[in-house]
Formats: sequence, structure tokens, C-alpha cells
Amino acid sequence: MIVGEIDKMKTEVENINTDNSTYLVLEKKYEALIKDVRKYEGELADYNLALDKHRSDTKPDDIEALFMHIKM
Repeated sequence: MIVGEIDKMKTEVENINTDNSTYLVLEKKYEALIKDVRKYEGELADYNLALDKHRSDTKPDDIEALFMHIKM
């Protein structure tokens, strides 16, 4: 009876350790993906701004100046 409980607890500890390892791997993937999402959101905002400028017939020189400003 006690041996069975000890084995059960060992199995639970192994499962917890496995879950913890999995969590750490997934957390690293999440951090990498959220970094990509933020980068793409920034690029999308830049493209949307450029499109708005194009629609409002902004001069190409003004758009290029804005691009150079954003690039810096």
C-alpha cells in the first residue's frame, strides 16, 4: 500500500517535471512569436500610413522624407 503511494507520487513528480520543461519550451516560443508579431504590426502601421498618404495625393518627396524619418 505504501509502496503503491510512493510509486504514484514519483509518477506525479515526473509528470510535473515534464510539464515544467514543456512550459519553458513553449514560453520561449511565445516570446519569439510575440516579438515577430510586434515587428509585423509596426511594418503594417508603416504601410498603412504610406497608403493613406498615397490616397490623399501627398507629394512623393514628402513620402520619401517620411520614409527616411521612420527608417532612422
